Amino acid sequence: MFSFLLFLGILGIASVAVAALVGWLARNFPRSRNTVALMLTFCATFSLGFSVDLIGQGFTGSLPAANAIPPIFTWFGIGAFCQMLAFYTARSRWPLFTPHILNGILAAFAGLSHPCHFFVAFVLFFIATVLYVAKPRYRVALI
Repeated sequence: MFSFLLFLGILGIASVAVAALVGWLARNFPRSRNTVALMLTFCATFSLGFSVDLIGQGFTGSLPAANAIPPIFTWFGIGAFCQMLAFYTARSRWPLFTPHILNGILAAFAGLSHPCHFFVAFVLFFIATVLYVAKPRYRVALI
């Protein structure tokens, strides 16, 4: 139990450090906001894709559920955190959906050898579509 709490503490400290670094980069180097968002989205698509792959392996029985559940929540949390940071850092849409499309294409090609990866590709394409629709094309000034 102590090791789990230690892991959560380290993960929390790391997430605060990453959020502070991203905020500092966005404030001091405003032209690099899309680049930072692109790197965060690459981390998010890797984490979310791995989480969805673990879910697929758990449902098909190729991975025992007891071994799949803790990593699913860990990788999903990391991916969601990185994606939220990227969403608020990006100035335009392209850094948010491009990595998901690229990873979805790779997963679709991997699906030719193992059909479970088609599910991963579908979920990544769905996430890319949601991010494309959710982010406005231009920043809207609220009065």
